[in-house]
Amino acid sequence: MASRFPEAELKRIYENLRRAGTPLGIVFGEVSVTPNSHLALEAGEYARDHGHFASFHERTFRAYFTEGRDIGRLDVVLDLAREDGLDRGDLAEALRGRRFAQRLAEARREGEGLGVRAVPTFIIDAKHIIVGVQPLEAMGDRLRQITSP
Repeated sequence: MASRFPEAELKRIYENLRRAGTPLGIVFGEVSVTPNSHLALEAGEYARDHGHFASFHERTFRAYFTEGRDIGRLDVVLDLAREDGLDRGDLAEALRGRRFAQRLAEARREGEGLGVRAVPTFIIDAKHIIVGVQPLEAMGDRLRQITSP
């Protein structure tokens, strides 16, 4: 991360994340790597099929944003899965066999068809799109606008 952002800007980013996360109980650490999260996304689909999507997602989020772990590494993803009660060996086989690659490709095409060009993007009722990280108040205002008759 330091190679992508000047030190002062990186410090400001971390301070803003910590400030925003505190009221929500989210602890942000210092992230030192920008992983390719594709492996973690495939593992998330495995977790979904085994009834662990939410807990695996939460564990992966905490591993990356709080603990600074590289969720693009196979060993890290497999350890996170095991910690969440998933079968490490079966997941390793699924990832090596690219069992969920097609599902992710389809989801990507669907998102692109809906106009998704950035992460995060929130799509509400298949017609309202909110792009990017928004302050909590702005998100609330936008949601109220969408749901008002």
